[in-house]
Amino acid sequence: MERLKPAGEDANHGRGQLHELTKDDLIMLSSWMEEHHLWREKGEMAEEEAAKKRKGRRELPWIWKMQFGTTEPDRDKISEAMDEWTSEAIRIEWLHAHASLKRFEEEMRLLEAESERVGKTFGFYRRKWLLKGEDVLWNQASQRIRAIG
Repeated sequence: MERLKPAGEDANHGRGQLHELTKDDLIMLSSWMEEHHLWREKGEMAEEEAAKKRKGRRELPWIWKMQFGTTEPDRDKISEAMDEWTSEAIRIEWLHAHASLKRFEEEMRLLEAESERVGKTFGFYRRKWLLKGEDVLWNQASQRIRAIG
């Protein structure tokens, strides 16, 4: 477990990196990434035009930048981090899908084994009842023979 850093000038342990979360900070990283990708496709000219109208690409909220060690990382660092996060998300999704597939395959094996046992069980009871039927027939036949003889 990692120890807290000593308290900084602002008395918090993030050394001035922690801020109060605002409504603008509370965005899904995936939606920010989609917006970021959209502005990349539109190009710098469209982004500049939108910036003049106070619209356009939003800055990545500080909470997502904590891993960089600075609240002002450059676009390359953000792009690298997004690629890493995307790769990690894909790996995690693959692991979840793989585990789900393994559970499904195990369930199929269990169901196949169970259905095989059901058939064998019915076969066992069929033979058992046939033997009981033969015993009843033999008992009835032997009673008739005794009655006749």
